Amino acid sequence: MNLTVIIPTIFRPVCCITIVDAWLHYFSDVAIIVVDSGETPELSYSLKKSQYKNVNYISTNFDVGLAKARNIGKNLAETDYLFFNDDDNLPPTKTLINLLLDLIEKNDIDILGPKPKNLNIYNNTLHIKKQPRTYIKCDMVANHFLCKNLQSLNWDENIKFAYEHWDFFLMTKKNNLNIYSHPSIQLKPLSFRYSSKKYMQHRQFHINNLSNKNYFYNKWQIKKISHE
Repeated sequence: MNLTVIIPTIFRPVCCITIVDAWLHYFSDVAIIVVDSGETPELSYSLKKSQYKNVNYISTNFDVGLAKARNIGKNLAETDYLFFNDDDNLPPTKTLINLLLDLIEKNDIDILGPKPKNLNIYNNTLHIKKQPRTYIKCDMVANHFLCKNLQSLNWDENIKFAYEHWDFFLMTKKNNLNIYSHPSIQLKPLSFRYSSKKYMQHRQFHINNLSNKNYFYNKWQIKKISHE
């Protein structure tokens, strides 16, 4: 199968295994790269079992951030198409994945995902505007998307949390990539995604850390963000 699934994870081994199992249930031959920045022994042990022979488990230095984790996965992938799947959202159905692969193979599309938005910077403000949830060209989709193997474009590893998503799609816009949304792709969050106390403490730490925000604002020369 000409597809690699990239799953960055930290402190949520049960969530991560659930996502891996869902993908393997649909496609036994899909390549999966799990990038664990939480040094999680139970996840490492689980993924060594024989049913996970297609899973490449990568343990990084502690808390390298989502941007670097995605870059590590992307740079290891050898297929023409990638699916970025965070460790707390179930994948689309098998039928839909096949439909999306056919769509991206036959059309001038670089990234295909849900929840379309447009991005514009003016008056020192990043304007993020929701778009109709249809098959539409846009500037940004959610962190749950199918794309071509864009080796020339990386996430900015200076941003560990939250702002890395907006930054990535500002860069794709700057590089004139073709981003489309598809109404059938939906986020299906796991009901137990916030059950890990260790993960919640880590999440709160980064929410309180202003360094990501300050770096992002300075990079794009903005003073505020407007959601419209």
